[in-house]
Amino acid sequence: MYAGQHFPKLAKLITANAKTLRVIGKIGLTEAIEGFNEHIALKRLSLINFDLVDKEHSELDNADLALTSRFYIRRLAGLGACFDHLSYTCYTGFEITRMPVLFMLRVCKAKKYDL
Repeated sequence: MYAGQHFPKLAKLITANAKTLRVIGKIGLTEAIEGFNEHIALKRLSLINFDLVDKEHSELDNADLALTSRFYIRRLAGLGACFDHLSYTCYTGFEITRMPVLFMLRVCKAKKYDL
């Protein structure tokens, strides 16, 4: 995964195989938002937010990236997907003590998480 890039075909593959997938590793928040639905029930999910980095400025720690990440995390919570174990890699935007993240972890039924 490269900063500022996302892959729509990956999201389509996830959607097409939603009922049988059990582990998804290192996908961007964009692919998760585009590909997840209520049929996703994963043992393990590994997410990154590098796909949301502004290509022109490539700043990994800025307010816009944090805001966009929180927005995508809120959207993820509303898709009906569930996962037991979440691994999340980011520079900003995943504040474990703030409501968007806590809500997403609860709604998605995450039992364990690594940051």
